[in-house]
Amino acid sequence: MPKVRNDYAGILVSLARQEWPDTSQFNDPEVVWRMTDKEHHVGIIVQSKKYERIIELLDDYAVRVQKDYHASAPAPDKPNA
Repeated sequence: MPKVRNDYAGILVSLARQEWPDTSQFNDPEVVWRMTDKEHHVGIIVQSKKYERIIELLDDYAVRVQKDYHASAPAPDKPNA
């Protein structure tokens, strides 16, 4: 088993207006994963030993995603299978 870590992490995911959004502007060293395999989606996971840093990044990224990427769509009448 891997060594237990006591880090903090957070995820941000949104529908995107762009088919394959470029997330290179999110270049902080705490970025540990990017969603790159789902079109019209943007997703990022950040990880740090400091809780405050995670909150700072997610707050900043949420504003930037809303401004530069976010799209919305109505919920379907029936769930997709």
